[in-house]
Order: sequence, then structure tokens, then C-alpha cells
Amino acid sequence: MTFAYVDEVVAEVAELAQLFVDGGFRLFLVGGIVRDLWLDQPVDADSDIDLTTDARPGDTKAIVADWADAVWTQGERFGTIGCKRGGRAFEITTHRAEAYSSDSRKPTVEFGDDIETDLSRRDFTVNAMAMELPAAALVDPFNGASDLAAKLLRTPLSPTVSFTDDPLRMLRAARFANRYGLVPDAPLLAAATELRGRLAIVSAERVRDELQKLLRADDVRVGVDFLAKTGVVGEVLPGVTADGLDAGAAVGPPWWLRLAGALAPLGLGQQELATQLRSLRCSSDTSRMIRRTIDGAHAITPAEPTDEDIRRWVLAVAPWEAETLRLAAALGTDISPFADRHTALAAAEDLRDDSVPLTGHEIADLLGIKPGPGIGAAVDRLREHRLTHGPLDATTARGLLAD
Repeated sequence: MTFAYVDEVVAEVAELAQLFVDGGFRLFLVGGIVRDLWLDQPVDADSDIDLTTDARPGDTKAIVADWADAVWTQGERFGTIGCKRGGRAFEITTHRAEAYSSDSRKPTVEFGDDIETDLSRRDFTVNAMAMELPAAALVDPFNGASDLAAKLLRTPLSPTVSFTDDPLRMLRAARFANRYGLVPDAPLLAAATELRGRLAIVSAERVRDELQKLLRADDVRVGVDFLAKTGVVGEVLPGVTADGLDAGAAVGPPWWLRLAGALAPLGLGQQELATQLRSLRCSSDTSRMIRRTIDGAHAITPAEPTDEDIRRWVLAVAPWEAETLRLAAALGTDISPFADRHTALAAAEDLRDDSVPLTGHEIADLLGIKPGPGIGAAVDRLREHRLTHGPLDATTARGLLAD
């Protein structure tokens, strides 16, 4: 790699780095930005720049006070001072030497003076690199650059220590292996398999967020293979098997459709599925999309459907007809007869339109009734005719109600 974009980033932080040096402190680019620079990936204009320093939070606040356009201190007790200069946000965190209790993934933060100790507490070697500023000297005590070149996923410390400290890292391992095409080493796989039960202490929201990040990728096969091999999938999606993960991978994006693919083979009832989705803290909109597509996929069979079948199916799954067809195919259903009939009928009529050609007032006048349940019953009758026989005009609708 050429570090093609390092000079641009160093120039952007040079003045800030010099302020720290002048104050007797050290300042480092750290984490994902160093990894991406090593991979010759540019830094997005709206991305934060993460830095670490031996300066304590109070010292950092004093250094950036006159330099930054804005400063925020919500993370100060964890050692992080945020600031913005010229539209770019910076997060500057004091070196940490964290300690974890066995029943929580939230560390007891202890500030440190040593960059190597700080890097040792990070999740993976590829994220445990730093660049000291302003010289941009690479600090890589755990050989993250070599691991990137070798496509290897390892932890700086023992993976048993790493996953015991923060079980969410097991899900992050799946995501990073998938994103960068990394192969987890044997100790990491063994530790994830042994410690997967510790994911029980991680909040459902954090689990959901990590799953979303993984399932949003264009291709998720590497990540779901990790989840299956280690058994981690059973901790975050109870009952889901390798076959379900394969279905989720095959159906493609968006992320919620992949989740539907993983859950669909379980054959859960409505209440059971709702419970599963609530446990993942899925929003009501996401849950509705998943439920509708799963039900709609199960309704598709290789048998030749009638036009009425198509119309009722569309009203049940709209506007996710295409996604539902993809899900059914990923589950192994021969969707050709159904998809062909759907395409032909959609060209002839608006399948999502279940309105009737008469207003409530027109129906009341025609039947000589007052507004009330009778109007609703008449509308239901007309809609049933539309679903069974297709679009109807006002004349036909009046004739049906007059019978």
C-alpha cells in the first residue's frame, strides 16, 4: 500500500497536532482511519477524525478551546473531547487502560500514558494501529498492517480476554471479516465458539445495530459463515440455522429482507415472530415489512395461481411485491408461474388499487339507507367483486348493489 491519502489528512490535523506537541503532549491518529489510510481509502469529507493523546481531558479542552469552532464534552468522563473546525469533527480521547467486570461490557475507564496499552484494548489488530502526528509515524505493535496484507483477523490480546471484556466484538468480528475479506484465525474462532453465551449481557439495541451493519453489505456470505461456524447466530437469532442464514444471504439487500430470509424457515406464528422481532428492538415499520414478506413468501407455491390469488396477494404484501418474490425464491420455491402471472396481470390493471367506483353518499342514495354499517357492507361487497373478477366501473357497481 502507498498511503496515498496520508498527506491530506496530516495537513488537515497539522496545526492541531502542533498545539499538543507545544503543550508537551503526543497526539495520534487512531483506529479505523489508520486502517483505511493503509488500504488507500480516502477519508470522506463528512467523516469524523479519531485521535488519541496522553493529555488528560482537561488539558485537551484547554488546547482546543481557541482553535476549534465548537467544542462538546458529553464524553469527557470517558476521556473524549469532541470539537469541530472548518466543518470537520474531531474526537480526541485520552489513552485508556480499561478494565471490565464479568457482568458488563461497559469498562471502568482508567486513563493511561502509553499508546501501546491503549491499542492493546482495541477489538482487532487491523484497528489497533496509530500514526503519531505531525510526522505520521506508524505505530503498529500488534502487526495490524501485516494482518491486513495477509487478510487475517486477530485480536491484539488473547481473543478469550477480548471477547470476555466485550462480547459484542464477536458480532463485530463477523462484520469486519465480511467487510474486508479477512479470515479469522483459529484462536479467534475457538474463543467466539466458547464465549458466545456472553452475548446475553449485550443490549438488544447494540446487537440489532451490529446485525444491521453486517446485513447491509452487498455480499454477506463471509459474515454469516462466521456466525454459523461459531454458533453465535443462535445467541442473537434463537432457532436460526445455517440454512436460514444462507437464505438471508441469498435474498440480497435491504438488510431487513435478509433478516426475513433468516427467520422465514423457522415457520413461526404471528405472535412468535412478533416476539422475536421485539427482542431485536426492531421498529414497528421494520417488523411489519418482515412479517408481510414472510407471510407473502409462504403464500407463493409452484402451482398456477388464479388472478384472484394474485390480487389478494398484492394487497397483502404491497408495496414489497418484488422483495417478497425474491424471498420466496431464496427459500427454494419455484416462483416462475406466480411471477409470470403477476407480471401479466400488473400490466393490465392496478393491482394495488382496491378502491370502489362509488362514494359513500352515492351508495346511500342508491340503497336508500343512512350512513352507517350498511355502507361499509356495500363497500366490502364491491371490493370482494373487484378482487374476484377484476376492475369494475360505476355502472357495474350500481348493478351489483341493486340486485
